[in-house]
Amino acid sequence: MPEARALLLPSEHRRAIEADVYPLLTRTTWIATTSIFLSWIVLFDRSMTHIFCLSISLFLMISIATEMYFIVSRSILAVLSPIFCFFLVSFAYFGFGPLIYLFGKEESIAYCNSFYEVREGYYLLTQLLNLVSIATICVSYLVSGTLLNTHRGKARKTTESEENWFLFATLAIGLLVKYIFSLPYELGLTEKVLPGAVIMLGGCTIIALFLLAFKAGRDGGYWWLYTFLFAGSEITISLLTFSKLDLLQTLATTFAGFLVARPARKHLVIALVLLTLVYFSSIDLVTHCRRELRRHTAPTLESRLQVATEYISNTTSDIDRSPKIQTWWVRLSYTNAQAFAMQSYNDGMNGNTYSLIAYAWIPRFLWPEKPLITVGAHFNYLVTGNDRSQSSPGIFAEGYWNGGCSYVVLTCLFVGFLFRAFELVCWQTFVYRDFRYLPCAFISIKMALRPDDWFASTYVGALGFAVVYFLILAVFWPRRIDEPSRTPAA
Repeated sequence: MPEARALLLPSEHRRAIEADVYPLLTRTTWIATTSIFLSWIVLFDRSMTHIFCLSISLFLMISIATEMYFIVSRSILAVLSPIFCFFLVSFAYFGFGPLIYLFGKEESIAYCNSFYEVREGYYLLTQLLNLVSIATICVSYLVSGTLLNTHRGKARKTTESEENWFLFATLAIGLLVKYIFSLPYELGLTEKVLPGAVIMLGGCTIIALFLLAFKAGRDGGYWWLYTFLFAGSEITISLLTFSKLDLLQTLATTFAGFLVARPARKHLVIALVLLTLVYFSSIDLVTHCRRELRRHTAPTLESRLQVATEYISNTTSDIDRSPKIQTWWVRLSYTNAQAFAMQSYNDGMNGNTYSLIAYAWIPRFLWPEKPLITVGAHFNYLVTGNDRSQSSPGIFAEGYWNGGCSYVVLTCLFVGFLFRAFELVCWQTFVYRDFRYLPCAFISIKMALRPDDWFASTYVGALGFAVVYFLILAVFWPRRIDEPSRTPAA
């Protein structure tokens, strides 16, 4: 039996999370104000820059880790809330990642500088940017709670027949779209740009995998076989496409489905340990294979198998495989990309990626020539002169690149509002097990986990899909949410 406090009512869920975010907000606001003041002093004494940057990183890591611990101690299922997921990646990207410039090996720092060399002044500015941005998101998240009606009645959990129907529908749609359209594109078999709607429909396989894992955890039996077979096929595809993100997403989704069925701390700890091991064991493989694949003019399935085989048999040399370069740490640091974006704006070379927001909600089938709203290749070209790879400065630096401090604040206020608005969706989905909202819950979690992505596609574009899905749900699968309850779904 799960622990009694592992499942909380939405109102209790909200209070548990807010009780932990308020201390973080207070400390973050204080340190941000202090940092802005002290930065003026540091500008006159360059020897203090690294000490100051270290203090910011340590503060962020200690504060965020403390808040995540208390959130999990009050509700296991809070790990599936947007604010927790945002804290998790913020710890890695904006707390731990930048420390590579202070404690990383010389070869690792040189590798980061080969992308873009970070000056001491901009190292400090990127740290301050991350600190103020996280504080602003926390402020928006909390203030939005007073504006939105987050107290709702209990949504009846999805019946078993509805679960089976939804599982079949998402599995059929996901497999059809992914294997006919998405997979050939990812394998380089076609150069035709896929509409965002097609990519989102291909993501139905993740929803199906969650439902399979949930039913395996709850009912056991043959559902375990179905889960392992489907998860194995998804893992194979992620390895063929050299996508570390897809690999981790597949494993995390499987763990999430099981965790909702059997919420317990030991299951959460096991999942986090396994995901960490997979990350460290796969990063060199993915980095090497992507690097080698770019040397092929027309990547095919055969060329992908070839470079993977070469890595395993160690028949080629690759700088990223050198033990002197801490590749796993390099991939967690966005300081160099952030520094480029900030310096470009300060030098009068503003970004224009926010202009793509106007196109984000227009389907490509209505406008086949619609500009791409994922501009990672273009950004990488601006930094390195190479457009065969993709990179991103993250939404904080992207906001600064487009419009300075005012755009950073507006961006973070909007993101914090989204986290709060989607929190109720996650409560209804994972606590009450009303799986009609699974697509929107996963969209919100993806938003929270990708502050390193582009704003127009990850936040504005994905929000459009969520709105459309809510409208479809209201018409074809309505359900009253007006019945009070004292106990969550069992």
